[in-house]
Amino acid sequence: YGLHLFFDEREFVDVLTLELLPTGKLVGHMSVPRDFEADIENVKYRRGDGDSGAVPPRIAFDLRVPKNAARPREMIFHYEGEFFDRNLRQLSGFVTTNTVEFVASYVAFLRD
Repeated sequence: YGLHLFFDEREFVDVLTLELLPTGKLVGHMSVPRDFEADIENVKYRRGDGDSGAVPPRIAFDLRVPKNAARPREMIFHYEGEFFDRNLRQLSGFVTTNTVEFVASYVAFLRD
């Protein structure tokens, strides 16, 4: 997914890769250009209710953000989001810190 992250009105485009393992477990990786790469952690995925669309598919995961010159300490960002369709092509949500402080909002689009 091309994940468009909005900190206030500044946009950053990250790459989120998700993979469903044969065991049924969902795993993923985040690439933040010119900054860092990390596996996502604590992935929780809910399928939704199928064709009716009344309850959309949802995902939640954590991303460990390492310290650097602009970040004096390591942080954990918690992502929550809803998919817009059964094909999981579009996703939107928000990011908080581990203290539930709002960080950013995002929209993500499946890349072909």
